[in-house]
Amino acid sequence: MAPRKALSEISPNRQRGRELNSFERGQIKAHRLDGMTYLQIARLMNKSPNTISTSALEENTRQDGITKPRSGAPLKSTARDRRRILYIVKKSPDATYAKIRLETGLELSNSTIYRILQSFNMEHWIAKKRPVLSKDHAKARLAWCEDRKSWTSEDWAKVIFTDECSLERGSGKRPTWIWCYKGHRLDKDKVATYEKGKDISIMIWGGIWLADRSNIQFLRRDEDAARGGYTARSYVEILEEQIPQIYSLGMVWQQDNASIHTARLITSWLEDHAVVRLEWPAISPDLNPIEHCWAYLKDYMNKHYAHLLGQGQSAQATAAFQAAIEESWLAIR
Repeated sequence: MAPRKALSEISPNRQRGRELNSFERGQIKAHRLDGMTYLQIARLMNKSPNTISTSALEENTRQDGITKPRSGAPLKSTARDRRRILYIVKKSPDATYAKIRLETGLELSNSTIYRILQSFNMEHWIAKKRPVLSKDHAKARLAWCEDRKSWTSEDWAKVIFTDECSLERGSGKRPTWIWCYKGHRLDKDKVATYEKGKDISIMIWGGIWLADRSNIQFLRRDEDAARGGYTARSYVEILEEQIPQIYSLGMVWQQDNASIHTARLITSWLEDHAVVRLEWPAISPDLNPIEHCWAYLKDYMNKHYAHLLGQGQSAQATAAFQAAIEESWLAIR
C-alpha cells in the first residue's frame, strides 16, 4: 500500500460559510470539463471538497450559476389571517400585539405581526400629542387656511408671529442613545440622570418675522392676581416695550387666543395704538412658525449651557439662566 500523504496545512484564507457566486460556479464547471477531480478543484480554489462536489452536482438545476430561490420557513398565517390583522389595526390604530392575537386567535410573535403589517406599508410609532379639536375648531382652521392660500411671500413677510413659552432649566432635553453590552443598561455610567423637583422656570415672550426677530422678554408675574400668575397686565408690559421697537405701519400682529391676549385691556390697547391684528383660529399652535424657534432654543441651551444645571435657585443662578436664554435666542439662524 502506498504511504498516505501528510495532511496539508489548512489555509487561513479559506472563507467558511460563504455561498459561492456565479463566477466561482463557472470556474468549477470549466475545471470539471478539463477533467479535474473535486479534490484538485478544491485545492486550486481553496474550498472544501464537499462544497465543490455539491456545486457540481447541482449545476444542471441552476440558470447561469445563480442561486436557486429558497422556500424559506413555512408561513404561520394565511392571506386571510393577514388581511384580518390589517383590518384590526385600521379599525383600532392603538391595538396592542396582545389584542391582535386575542381577536385573531393566532399564536404569532410580535415580530411576525410587525412584519405582516410592514408588508401592508403600516408603521408602528408613538402617537403625537395634539390638543383636542372639535369639528368647529377643525372647520375654522381649514377656513383660515383657505382664506390665505393665495398669500404671497410678500404678504407673509409683513406678519410678526409672537408667542410665550415657559422654560424650565434642563427642559426639552433629547433622549440619550447609548451603546452598551447586554445586561449593562443600568450601569451608573449608562444612565441619563435628572434632578427631581421643580427647577428654575421662566416665562418668556418673543416675536419673529421674515426680516428679523424681537428681543426676548421675560414676563413678570402679576402680584395682584389671585394666584400671582401671568395676566393681561403682564402682557401689556410686553406690548408697551416691544410695539414701538418692532411694529410699523403695514405690518400685521399675530397672537393666539390665550386669555391674556383676548382680555379687554389688550384689545383696547392694540386698537388705541392702531395695531393691525391677524385673525387666528382657536387651538392652532402648530400653525405658528415660532414653535420651531422654541424647540431650537431648548435644544441649543441643553447643548451649550448644560453646566447651569444643579447650580441651585439663587438670584445669581436665575440671572445666569436668563442670560443663557437671551444668548441662545440670538444664536437662532
